[in-house]
Amino acid sequence: RHSVVLVGPPGVGKRAIINGLAQRMVGEDVPRVLSDKRLVSVNTARLVAGVDASGAEERLLWLMREASRAGNVVLCFPDVVKMVGITAGGAASLDLAGTLAQALARTRIPILATATDTDYRKYLESSPLGSALEKLEVTEPQGNAAIQILEVLAGHFEHEHDVVFTYDAVGTAVHLSDRYLHDRYLPEKAVEVLEESAV
Repeated sequence: RHSVVLVGPPGVGKRAIINGLAQRMVGEDVPRVLSDKRLVSVNTARLVAGVDASGAEERLLWLMREASRAGNVVLCFPDVVKMVGITAGGAASLDLAGTLAQALARTRIPILATATDTDYRKYLESSPLGSALEKLEVTEPQGNAAIQILEVLAGHFEHEHDVVFTYDAVGTAVHLSDRYLHDRYLPEKAVEVLEESAV
């Protein structure tokens, strides 16, 4: 399948993966299937703003036609479940996810989407859009993997707040956030601890 949905809990880095892919596409450090392609992010709220249900569907179909005509576009739908059962215009309910699934069946436009694991199970797993997208699990990084991610981000906080983080400080932020913050996931919760410490 040409289209992928990144599935994982909030805060594990699904959006960071997409941003990293976009940077690699700019640097032309990607497989041949993605070379000379542009990553275009689709804002679902703007897609349905100011139109009724049929107008929103027409906008989505126009978008898919334009991407197909260009031939060098990868469409990105952050939090793709926002397209399921939305209300456009008045009280008319519309399932743009079904329209997207039909458009994917007709064209070979690569799609990159994200969803939380609970939303995927609830809305996409047994839907036509779920079967059109290849599911790719994004798991919470642990131990050294989380520390390496935090080390990359620590430089930004060091520069912004004129502080220096040692390796032990970064490791402690990962360890303590994992130990005491159970309602969120790594690396996001460790990043917030590091940022608050820098401030």
